[in-house]
Amino acid sequence: MSTLKLKMESGISGGELIHGLLAALYYIPAGGRSKKIQTVPIPVGAGVPFTQVNVSPGNYMIEVRMPSGEILSEEVTLTAKHTEEVTFRLPADQKNALFGWQDSTGNVMKMSGPQLPAHWADSLLNVRSPHATAGLDGKPTPRKRNLAGPEEVQVLLWKHTVGNAAGADAAAFLQKLEQSLQDSKRLFAEVRGDSQEQIPAYSDEALNLYRFAESYHERNAEPERKYALISIGRRNRLLSLPLPWVVDALPGEVELAVRKKRAAAEGEFSLAIRDPYLSAPLAYLASGSANQAADMFNLSLAETLLFEKSLNPIGAALGGYILLLSDQQKRNAEKEQWHQWIENLKKWFPWLPDGAIQYAWLKLDHQQNEDDVHEARKALLLACRLGLPYFTKGMSLLVNGLRLFRDDGDAEASAWLDKLLPIAWRIDMSQVFLALTLADTPPNQ
Repeated sequence: MSTLKLKMESGISGGELIHGLLAALYYIPAGGRSKKIQTVPIPVGAGVPFTQVNVSPGNYMIEVRMPSGEILSEEVTLTAKHTEEVTFRLPADQKNALFGWQDSTGNVMKMSGPQLPAHWADSLLNVRSPHATAGLDGKPTPRKRNLAGPEEVQVLLWKHTVGNAAGADAAAFLQKLEQSLQDSKRLFAEVRGDSQEQIPAYSDEALNLYRFAESYHERNAEPERKYALISIGRRNRLLSLPLPWVVDALPGEVELAVRKKRAAAEGEFSLAIRDPYLSAPLAYLASGSANQAADMFNLSLAETLLFEKSLNPIGAALGGYILLLSDQQKRNAEKEQWHQWIENLKKWFPWLPDGAIQYAWLKLDHQQNEDDVHEARKALLLACRLGLPYFTKGMSLLVNGLRLFRDDGDAEASAWLDKLLPIAWRIDMSQVFLALTLADTPPNQ
């Protein structure tokens, strides 16, 4: 046997990924076609140790597909009892020291196109190609590309609290968002008092980098909801920021890279969470690389996220979606231990609409009587009163659940659906966290 030792040096500190990135190992026989023999996670960071793979002697290609679609590869020839070290490197300069997490997950590299293999995780978080937007009917609409020089970028951090027993705040909030689909200038003007223009942590002619963080203390406390209002030239976007995000009991930083100048294959913005455990799998999800995301987001990790919900409730919601959708794919009728954990997510974090949405679908998927259907309806209506879900998949499940009850003549579900649908059609399905395409600013304004 021979040994391959693999790692990726980011050249910086602070960009380590606990689960690393995925490397595909191909065997290249003499005169034959290469054959993929295994996929292994390789460590990423500054001074990280090698991961070790034992293989038979021969010719091999190691291929690392970054979440952006960029492919890094090396070829090696191994003789018997030979050990070969292969180190992939990301450049270490002043710019990359600031972009450690974006670089390590491939977000600031040129995209070569998303991979959408047939796999249960294709629908994991309703992620689609970053080259197109699509409504909930799944019909893609190609984005218009402006490939001119640098455009002016502005990012506002909008702090907003919605949600009460009557749902009046949430209804007013949705109405305001619906108006912004036609007149975004009005929305920007209205939220000035509740928002703060953000100064980028780094800026050059190509892009701006912004960082956000928020402490989380009590599970029953209702945190302020945070949205990023993004203007790129005349184009306007609203992004739900996954805050508070917690990493090892400390506030986790969320990085937003907004491109002022981009090639045709690049998206307008990318989000990276400075979380050594989840940053890479989230980046694979956002890029549409479903197989890679599924390989990293195994169900054991998802269960751990959900079980440890008190440590990071938004991360727990991510784990809940993975388990719920895997359950639906397998058409599993058995009651699992994590079913109770989703119910607890809804109970313990009454400010989190995604917990209520997951509980509703758990009841619908495993209904045994009319009480389960009634519980599902109550949970969906509660989610409506709490405002927009944090996750793109949450909005999809919320709308589809309300449709079921509307079709049975439920007037309240129909009224909420009427409020949500105009917004749902503007969702950017390439984003894991909810993002809306607002109206463009008219010329000369």
